[in-house]
Amino acid sequence: MKNRVLKTALIGLTVLLTQSMCTKESMECFRFPDLDNQVQYRDGFVLSYNENHEQPNWVFYVMKPSDLICDTKAKRNDNFKEDKGIQTGSATLDDYKGSGYDRGHLKASADESCDQEQMDETFLMSNMSPQKPGFNRGVWKNLESYVRELAEVNDSIYVYTAGVLNNPIDTIGDNNVTVPASYYKIIHVFKGGYSKTYAYLLPNDKTSNPFDDFITTVGEIEVQTGISFPNPHDSYRFPKFYCN
Repeated sequence: MKNRVLKTALIGLTVLLTQSMCTKESMECFRFPDLDNQVQYRDGFVLSYNENHEQPNWVFYVMKPSDLICDTKAKRNDNFKEDKGIQTGSATLDDYKGSGYDRGHLKASADESCDQEQMDETFLMSNMSPQKPGFNRGVWKNLESYVRELAEVNDSIYVYTAGVLNNPIDTIGDNNVTVPASYYKIIHVFKGGYSKTYAYLLPNDKTSNPFDDFITTVGEIEVQTGISFPNPHDSYRFPKFYCN
């Protein structure tokens, strides 16, 4: 279990120091990193860690054919471990133990088929979210495979993904890790100077329906999450948070 006294002190300090750049005209804010928006850079992805929910608000990464097509393939070692880079400490293996939920990858390990170090980092607990087994091993896995298919035949893709942290269905472990009711995935596909966007919003539950039944719009995901996502032609890549 984390040191709750330290966490409380950090939260108090953050309340005093954190500011938001907001305008009434845009009703958007670009928050400086705080305990619920800890922007963390890993070799293969960037995430915004939410201490209150013990998982990311969003994970962002770029994929190209070279990430998947190579002579020597990386090995999946299943070395799940805490992310020591998170200021307040990430969720732990014990949080998930006996919970009945999978440690669901947000960036899939197979997205790093050609780089062992980057595949290994996808097993950091900061890249995990509690998913029902039938969901994680079913429709979510199928959607992950489709994302890789897109990456293999296009110039590049941008991916934004995480759980919808509002109105969770449960919490698990001593650190009260939020169990999202649904998950989103936004994919911007680039080829030959053109782009196309796919957006999905899937309930955290087992289903026999194909992932295409859960197609939605980026706008609907923004409504559900309170996050404003960049469009393919924006100069910035990290999402913004709407002002409260």
